[in-house]
Amino acid sequence: MSKIENEIEFLFIDMEWNQRAGTKDLEGREPIQIGLLGTDGRFKNTKLFSKGIRLEDAKTLTEETCKVTHASIDTIMRANPLEEVFKRVKMSFPKFKYIVVWNRDTYDLFRRSAGQADIKLPRHKVLVLQDIVGIVAASGKKRIGFETALTRAEI
Repeated sequence: MSKIENEIEFLFIDMEWNQRAGTKDLEGREPIQIGLLGTDGRFKNTKLFSKGIRLEDAKTLTEETCKVTHASIDTIMRANPLEEVFKRVKMSFPKFKYIVVWNRDTYDLFRRSAGQADIKLPRHKVLVLQDIVGIVAASGKKRIGFETALTRAEI
């Protein structure tokens, strides 16, 4: 293992997923893209990982997913299977202390997908940015969307 892999403290995760028509919860979701950024405790020594993930059944792909992800069904179905992608995730990020995600759904899908690939995650803590921003920018009264948070920060 290289020195940078030993120093990963924060693992930032972004996932895009397909949600089968007529479903609302995690069970109807299947990841199609994953992006990871690993940093040390000072947010340096960055390591990047980005891969597409093949859907199990192309018939479940929704038009909305293609529109949001700017990906075609051909691109999605040529990607690697979930198990292969998550084995590469494990090899790239064998240790980390914190997972940072925008919302709890992203973490739950990541954790479930790792389990489906028979990958055991190292012990870690989860930081949900939507909850943190909600407390700071929305006085903790409600969840806040990413675009709203950026707008309020005048970004």
